[in-house]
This record gives sequence, C-alpha cells and structure tokens, in this order.
Amino acid sequence: MRAGAVPGAVVEMSLRGDYVVAALRGELDVCTASDIVSSIMASTTPGSGIVVDLADLSFMDCGSLRELVSARAKARLAGGDLMLACPQPIVLRLFFLTEMTSHWPVFASVEEAVSGSREAPQPGNAQPAWLAL
Repeated sequence: MRAGAVPGAVVEMSLRGDYVVAALRGELDVCTASDIVSSIMASTTPGSGIVVDLADLSFMDCGSLRELVSARAKARLAGGDLMLACPQPIVLRLFFLTEMTSHWPVFASVEEAVSGSREAPQPGNAQPAWLAL
C-alpha cells in the first residue's frame, strides 16, 4: 500500500458565536495529528474558545490524544480553552480508557459546548502532571 492511500484526517474550521469550531473528519493518528492540531491552533487567536467537533472522526490513537492535550494546555495558558464534542463510540472509548473524561469535559454536541450549558471542571491541586503540559 502506498503512503498516499492511507486514510487521514481533515479539519474544517468555522465560527459559532465566540468559539472556533474545528470539525475533524476521517482518522486521526500519529502520522496526521501534529499537522491537524497545528492547523487548528494556527487558526485561532490567544484567548479563543476552541471546540473540536469529533462527530465525523472514525478513529483516534493515543498519539493524537497527546497532541490534543498539549493543544488544550497551550490554549488555557493563553486564556482560552479547547473543548471536545460529539465523539463516536470508538473515540469516546479512548477518552474513558485514559480517564480523560475525569479531567476534560466531553460535550454531547457542539451547541452544548458553545452554550456553556455544562461548566468545565476546574483543575485542582492534585491534577496529574500530564494535564498541565
């Protein structure tokens, strides 16, 4: 199989109110995650609220999760946040297995994320070291 034939991920950016929505489609893996997440972050300004719409993402690996965790940390340091919405069951399973849902809200919809209908958890003194990266 040629490298060009390997499925990848694409991102479509849009605005919803004060939030940048990054809709991911396809498969996000260690080969594509860095470029995709970098393009999301490059499309935002410091202090932006970012919602990553995972509704059309059919696969995500641990390397991709690491990239998103790092992007969230950078967004929060700049006064914003990066939130997740609409994961498919296979992607949601990764969040549960890594206990990310204990530290990072996963919204049922983009609308829920941008409306603030569910407040993001506040990090405590006992937060894991990887969350602060």
